[in-house]
Amino acid sequence: MAELLPTNTRIMWSWQSNSDPWNEQQTKEWQRYSDLEIDLIEREYQNNEKMVELGDYVIDFIQMYQFRKGSEHRQRRVKREMVDVTHYLREERFCFTEEPKIAKSFAADVTLFEFGAEWRKRNKEIAPHDKFYYPQIVEQAIKSILHEGQLLNKEFEAKLIADQLSQAVGSKIKWLSFTSTSKSPQQAEKFGNTLLIIHISGTYWKKDISPLSYYPHEEEVLLPAEFIMHVDKVEYDDKKKKYLIYLSDSLYHSH
Repeated sequence: MAELLPTNTRIMWSWQSNSDPWNEQQTKEWQRYSDLEIDLIEREYQNNEKMVELGDYVIDFIQMYQFRKGSEHRQRRVKREMVDVTHYLREERFCFTEEPKIAKSFAADVTLFEFGAEWRKRNKEIAPHDKFYYPQIVEQAIKSILHEGQLLNKEFEAKLIADQLSQAVGSKIKWLSFTSTSKSPQQAEKFGNTLLIIHISGTYWKKDISPLSYYPHEEEVLLPAEFIMHVDKVEYDDKKKKYLIYLSDSLYHSH
């Protein structure tokens, strides 16, 4: 039976990540699994399974360690803990450490809805002019997500994106994917070495989804795909040791 947890707590799973996890002289370091992995691990744990597979790895619930398939002797401890989510911030929300090999985060071409139009042109069989076949669209989305997951193996360099955006100062760019942001700069500043500061004048393009989140304290705001922004300024803050990139929506900049 699943545990009944207070609304401000959540179960977290982590694996011991220091170089030699069995050397008691080393300081123990722990790396949390991703949210999706935690959901899978906890579900199998609650179902009283003996182990769960995570891609190339296996977690043994009896011994509480993980090992790589084919290398059972190379083990790392895992732990399960209850965490107060008001003090836990998902680092992946603010740190883009990796990017797909074949994709860019933004584009200088600001043609509205280009992504949607191009997708529909390439998928006429499931999205003809007058209707959508949603089951087929969902299936395609799942396959695409799995494919993109295989491509996420390239470092995202803060200086590279800062240099790219510096060249775009005074012009408009279009963020190609849905973008998760926060209304709280204090939360975002905890991670990463690049801070995007976005000024949005209206409410139509932004959606406050904090009431729907496991982590309402993050004050999460979602921006739609192909959101057009004006690059106002790029600077480096010596005190914060961060690149600061100032963006605004087109409506604000037209004032």
